[in-house]
Amino acid sequence: AASPEAAAPALSPEAAKAKTLENMQAAFKGETNASARYAAFAKKADEEGYRQIAVLFRAASMAEGIHAQNHKIVIEEMGGTANPVTPEVSVKSTKENLEYALGGEAYEVKDMYPAFLKDAEASGVSVALISLNYAYKTEKKHEVLYKKAIAALESNKLADLAGVYYVCPTCGNTVENKMPRRCDISMTSGDRFTEAYAGYRYLTGRGVPGDDLLVVTDGSSTWDSLRAAERVLRREGLDRVTLVSDSYHSRRLLGVADEVGLDAGVSPSGAAPTVPELLRETGLVALGQVIGYGRMLRLSS
Repeated sequence: AASPEAAAPALSPEAAKAKTLENMQAAFKGETNASARYAAFAKKADEEGYRQIAVLFRAASMAEGIHAQNHKIVIEEMGGTANPVTPEVSVKSTKENLEYALGGEAYEVKDMYPAFLKDAEASGVSVALISLNYAYKTEKKHEVLYKKAIAALESNKLADLAGVYYVCPTCGNTVENKMPRRCDISMTSGDRFTEAYAGYRYLTGRGVPGDDLLVVTDGSSTWDSLRAAERVLRREGLDRVTLVSDSYHSRRLLGVADEVGLDAGVSPSGAAPTVPELLRETGLVALGQVIGYGRMLRLSS
């Protein structure tokens, strides 16, 4: 056991806050890189014919994007600005990519997030604790999923892997095969979970080449997602879009699109809404039209 003299001295609250802000910047960079890296790994898995592994990588990419967005919000809440990140991506074989991903998750679970959580607890910054805990608990699940994928690849039993994953928009929790009733990390209702890359899978399944699709995984809300899409589309010289969503969500979707600068139309899909869904959506549209959808999101957060 370490002697008292060898133990690291406790940080003062001010030093702990400064350290936590530094940690959040590092976590934001790491999760942003991981999101881009896993998206590239998914493309490689598709090229090598490992569809189930590609699906896993895409779900993980989405989850890491949610973590990055949460960390960015914490940085801003602490009075900072998230440092720009240029993703660092190196793609090898799918087996090597899985092993790299597993190593990264293991480091985050064993070392990085426990240390960051300790500093955040000392700092008293509750939003940092929440964001870091969301990521830590999700990465523990990703570690298990990558171990399963490596074992399936080595034993040639890829059919045993999940064919679909559901991702919590609040914390990034990644669930195999069946949408949960409620997130076991953030308590988010299961009906808010997103089927990872559903649009991508739908289009590629109908013959659209994956290389012709531009996937944007940023954002854990309608406003954030469309804002992220607008930035990507603007770089491509585009601003007119067709959005696909449930019919009862169309009015709010058009309002958000207009607010972020998109010239949008909506192609409605899905079954008829329930009365509670209609009432909730009517209230959100009314409030968004009065105070703005972006402001409404910030207030709800």
